[in-house]
Amino acid sequence: KVPKRYLARVRGKVDEMQLQRLTQGIDLEDGPAQVTLALVRSETPSHTWLDLTVTEGRNRLVRRLCEALELPVMRLIRTSFAGLDVEDMHAGDLRELASAEVHALRQLVGLQPVKTSKLEAPLPVRPDRGGKPSGPPSTQVGRRERRRTPRA
Repeated sequence: KVPKRYLARVRGKVDEMQLQRLTQGIDLEDGPAQVTLALVRSETPSHTWLDLTVTEGRNRLVRRLCEALELPVMRLIRTSFAGLDVEDMHAGDLRELASAEVHALRQLVGLQPVKTSKLEAPLPVRPDRGGKPSGPPSTQVGRRERRRTPRA
């Protein structure tokens, strides 16, 4: 069960009863589901920003939970995945993981921790990359730009 945290902008105001229903569970067409944490981040007369954490990976789970409470989702942003905070990143951004993040991820999937000195060692420089350091992809988070190939 990997925690995923979302900011959801829903139409209307959210009351305490709706927050309780989210955390206690709602019956959906594919079985019961719930959030582990539900907080109101901000409110205006027309909409509410919710901070929601789920541990399941079902398709459109956050949207379906909110819609079951008659709270249409206008915007949905994943801000954290498995404890990796991406709230200040934009699409296509990369960042190196801190050693504590790598340790937590390895622990989450049942792997032995890596010695800190290995994580903090400088990255090797590859001459074929113009002297730029290269590191294993497992130390970076984010999306890389995809090279599009023309379709036939």
